Amino acid sequence: MRAKAILCLLCLGGILILPLPAPAAPEPVSAERVHRALQLASRYLVGQQRQTGNRRYWDDFSQFQGGVTCLCTLALLNAGTPADDPVIAGALEYLRSLGRPNYVYSAALQVLVFCEVGQEADLLLVRRNVQWLEHAQRKESVFNGGWGYTDASDSADNSNSQFALLALHEAERRGIEVQDATWRRADRYWKNQQLPNG
Repeated sequence: MRAKAILCLLCLGGILILPLPAPAAPEPVSAERVHRALQLASRYLVGQQRQTGNRRYWDDFSQFQGGVTCLCTLALLNAGTPADDPVIAGALEYLRSLGRPNYVYSAALQVLVFCEVGQEADLLLVRRNVQWLEHAQRKESVFNGGWGYTDASDSADNSNSQFALLALHEAERRGIEVQDATWRRADRYWKNQQLPNG
């Protein structure tokens, strides 16, 4: 019995040390393959959209209301889905019905969606969210210039801070004023985040 076990282990060990065949080289990336991937991903996102009454949205986390819907809407817009497509139009209607977000992710993502669509009627919502994001920016301690999850966060993190800055940048490109002090604090925050080794 012991000899059989040793023989099995030796055989298994021999299998494990045999050279494995080299993986096949991936196909080169082509415009056609990228386009097909975008089509498949878009079809998936459209299939995940929920409809409640005349509102179309994606399942959102309760605390980040509108966040997942914004991410899916941005993905579809960037994949070439037109803003007047019923899937996008329904998501926009849902996002416009939400009150002012209380989380940085949601506020920033709404700004990004509304700026991408570019409808003048949404500029009031963009301005509202920009003002809230400026208010939510940390203005003291080692986190000065960054953003946490909410306007009451004691700390900041680079993910929330990145989303806030992307939104403020797009809002400014659409003509919404962002205070110089907001940019200066953010610049200082990011420079302070860099480690000595670069």
